This record gives sequence, C-alpha cells and structure tokens, in this order.
Amino acid sequence: MKERIQETLDGLKDFQAKTVDYVFDQLYANGRSKMLIADEVGLGKTIVAKGIIAKAFGQFTPTPVKRVFNVIYICSNQALARQNLKKLNFSGDNRAIDYTEDDDRLTGLAYVSAKEELQFPFRIKAFTPATSFDDKTHAGKADERILLYRLLYSYSDFKPFSNSLKWILKGNRRIKDENWETRIQSAEDLDNGKDVYWLKKIRPKVCSEFKKTLDKTVAPAELPRSFNATGLTYPVKYWTLLINLCQLGIRKNNYYNYNFTKELISSLRFLLSRVCIEFLQADIFILDEFQRYKKLIDKTGSIDEDVSPAIQLARDIFSFEDSKILMLSATPFKPYTNDFDELNGEVHYNEFLTVLQFLMADKSDDFWKLYEHDRKALFSFLRHPDTLETKLPEAIALKNKLEALYRTSIVRTEKLLASNDRDALIKLVNKPISIQPEDIHDFVVLDQITLLLNKNHKASLPVPLEYVKSCPFALSFLDNYQHKEKIRNLILKDSKLQQLVKKTKHGWVNLSDINEYKPLIPPKAKSLPNAKLRLLLDETVHNNGWKYLWIPPSIPYYVADGAYKDSWGYSKTLIFSSWKLVPRMVATMVSYETERLSMECAP
Repeated sequence: MKERIQETLDGLKDFQAKTVDYVFDQLYANGRSKMLIADEVGLGKTIVAKGIIAKAFGQFTPTPVKRVFNVIYICSNQALARQNLKKLNFSGDNRAIDYTEDDDRLTGLAYVSAKEELQFPFRIKAFTPATSFDDKTHAGKADERILLYRLLYSYSDFKPFSNSLKWILKGNRRIKDENWETRIQSAEDLDNGKDVYWLKKIRPKVCSEFKKTLDKTVAPAELPRSFNATGLTYPVKYWTLLINLCQLGIRKNNYYNYNFTKELISSLRFLLSRVCIEFLQADIFILDEFQRYKKLIDKTGSIDEDVSPAIQLARDIFSFEDSKILMLSATPFKPYTNDFDELNGEVHYNEFLTVLQFLMADKSDDFWKLYEHDRKALFSFLRHPDTLETKLPEAIALKNKLEALYRTSIVRTEKLLASNDRDALIKLVNKPISIQPEDIHDFVVLDQITLLLNKNHKASLPVPLEYVKSCPFALSFLDNYQHKEKIRNLILKDSKLQQLVKKTKHGWVNLSDINEYKPLIPPKAKSLPNAKLRLLLDETVHNNGWKYLWIPPSIPYYVADGAYKDSWGYSKTLIFSSWKLVPRMVATMVSYETERLSMECAP
C-alpha cells in the first residue's frame, strides 16, 4: 500500500499537493475535526480528497480492535457515488469499495458485509441523503421491509403472528402480492438454515439491540394511526403496540384497507437506523457538494424547531468522536444577498455562518460574539473608507485576523491563482441580447396575475421579473413555485383570476402549435418572447446544431463532411441558473426547436 500512497501523492498537481498537505496538517496535527475544501470547479476536489485519504491511511496502524481504515462518502445520488468511489479508492483494489445500490441506506449496515469478512485494511462506503437521511419515503425499499420482517420473525413472540406481520410490513402495492410472498418465504427459509444466495446474514448484535429498542415506550401522538387502529389511548412499548396490531387479523385480502402501515414502517426503519449507527465506523466522512443537503449540518434553528428524526440521526452521526469530516463544494456562497434573494429565502451570510458554526462546533458563545464584533468592525471600515486614513493598521489587523480564522477550517484555490497567466480565463465575447416587445408582454402577463393574487388573496408573491428574464411562457414551467400553486388552488374560486388567465396569450406554451410543429411565436410577435433563449438557440440549434447526432470533435482525425462539413468550433454550452424552472424550460424548448427543424426538412 505504501507504493499506492506515494503514487497517489506524486500524481497531484502542485496546487493540489499544497491543499492536501495543509488540510492534512489541520486535521491530524492541529486537532481540527472538520475542513471545507471550496476549490473552484475543475481543480480536482475529489483528487485532493483522495490524496488526503491516502496520506491519512499512511499513518494508520491496524490493531486487533481496529483493523480497517474506514471512509464514508456522502453524495447526492447513486450515479455520483459509483463514479467517485473509484476515484477516491487510492488503493486501486476493488476489495476496498463496499457499496451496492441495494445497501446505500443506514439500515444496510444491519447485514454482515462480505467486504468486512475480507479484512482488507482500507474500506470506503457511500450513502446518499435522499435514501439514508430521508424519512419522507415512509415505506422505504422492499429490502428494508424484508429486513424488518426477518428481525421481528426471529423473536418468538411474533412467530404466531407471522402472516399478519407479513402483510403489515408490505407497506404498499407497488410490489405484487405474489412476489412479496415469495421474498418473505425466502427470508424464512434462510433464517431456518436453508441457503438463499441473494439474502445476506444479519449481524447477531443487530437482532439483540433492535429487540431492546422495541422495549421503549411510544406515545399515541407519535404514531396516531397505529394507536387508533388498536384502540389504545395511552403510551405503551413498541413491542406491545406491534403485538396488538398483529392481532387485528390483517391478511392478504384486507391489508390495503389499513392506513397505519406506512407510519409504522417509517418509525421501525428509524429505530433500526439508530441501532445500525454503531456499525457506521468512519475515520473520515466526505460530504460532496454539501449545500445540497445543508439541513444535515444546520444547528442554528430554534429549540422549538421541528427537526425530523432523519435530520437528527444525521447530526448524531456527524458528532462521532475521533472522526474527521471533509466537506467539498465548488461555489458554496454568493458574495452578497440582494433583495430578490432575500424574498426567496436566500440569505447567503446566514448560510455561510451555518457552515462556519458546523466546522467550528467546539467554539464557545463568547468566541462567536467576538467573531461577529470583528466582522462588523471590518465591514464598518469598508463602508466608510474615509476612516482608513487614520485607522488603516487597525483595519488590516482585523482583516488578517478574520482570514486566519477562516483558514483554520476553509481552503480555496481558484483557477487564476493556479495559473501563471492571470488573464488565462478571460475572453471578451461581445454578443449583446436585444429586448423585443414580446419579452415585455411576457412579463406584463405574469405580473398582472401576481398583483391580483397579492391584492385579493394576500399571497405576498415576489415580482416575477427574474422568472420571466430566465424563462419564456413562464406559467408552463413554474411547477412547484408559489405563483403556479396559488393559481392552481384559486382558479376555480376567483372569476377575475379565471378571466385574466384566459386572456393570457404569452404565459403558456401553445400546445396546438407544438402539435403542428409551428414556431412558438406568440400572436402579433416576431420572435420567441425571451432574449436569453433566442441567444441560446442561435448558439446551439440555429447554427446547424439541430443536424448533429453528436457533438463534432474539436480535433478531428478526418475531414468533416455531410452535416458536419462546417461544424468546426461547435461545442457544448454550459448554463448556470438559480431557478429550478430553467432546466425544464431549456430541455423543452431546445429539444422542441431541434425536432421542429428536423421535421421541416423531413421528406
């Protein structure tokens, strides 16, 4: 492994090596427990994390009690997990990767891992917050429900109720009854000594600890539907509640008539997750693009704040002693908050402070009071530069003090800093966008609806200017935004709103035009009602891009011909936007325009 460690470190670029050394010293020499790597996009944060892992493993000494160096990688989805686990695995040995899509939840730790039995000295595992720390998908995966059945079936008190228990834990009708019965039978066969290749062994300690958990008392307010089903009106042990539910006579022909099952399964999943925490051994946690799940680290809410059990579970995990937490994010914060950001709940300084307090969780209240005092004092100098004539040394000292504080927990490298050419990324592209009357009409339509909703229904909706600047036919793409939700909820009750929406010609994509492959130009208009979209189509579709089945090569081996004859210089386009409606709009409008032009040329 020493050779692989050295190979990993030797493969780092100079700026990556500096980051690895600095972060490693902060974590392992200076006693920090958490660090944020905020390098700009494309500078290899994952490669830096790999270097830190390799260097940390280099100082790891196996003992009879602890034989394996464990890394837990937390990212937004399974595809990213599969991709980056390979990158982070400095050993190059597949035995180190302990991950399948079936066990990316905490409850998967209930099983004895084949990778654990191999006793390879380095192991890396991945979890995704959408599955591991989300208690909204109440019934979970079928595998989790099978696991719950196997645990409960192993206790003698539940064996007489196995049939009821089986249908209580089915949870939903997505899986066919016959398939469910087959899987339950396989689980019973395995636990009765038969060989079932696709099922894993359960850790013996999980069985005993989960049984202890069922001795805890649960109140009617925690599981109201379950208590209503049994008729119980006072707190009882989970064990007692489950026995009472099993005595209701739930069977294959009636389980779908009961409304408590998802609630119960969600609670049991959470109890099992807490039991499984003991087996979540991590020397380093890596949180990739952490801002996607900032609730996991936010401890700034009020005492009365309703914190979900899953969020509390995540926070408990990140409080493990002796574990290091490495957070990765390219652009976690904006430099300032404008009025529109604030109206939409984005206050960037508060988000920055949340992360800082997570990184420096060991600091006292007095520390944070002094920090806030220093920060405000520095900004006072920035707002009143005339005072710097007499207090410049004091201002510089404050600046240096705050920078030194940030550097204890945050590192950032930018491309210009890593390049000898300070103008390396600068290229002036002069392509001004022109505003057409139809762009204004598009805004007026949605603004009139917004004014009506705010006036007649006290909605407090923000001015839709930013939406319209980013998206034509905004009402077609504003799903899950308050504007459209209000319209959907009030349209049948408000005749004025009905009239206004009926008059709207620019707010919606014209379905009739789409069915006939016509250009999506509103009546009396000369072009699509959005300047940014017009520019995007000119850059991607109207310059013959609609003809290409794939992106032409930037350095072709052969002379391009046919549709690709004049394709040199055509490239990918990267779009940044703060609005969720933009990806939907771009996918819809660009693909439609491409298809429309193709149909025009069809024989």
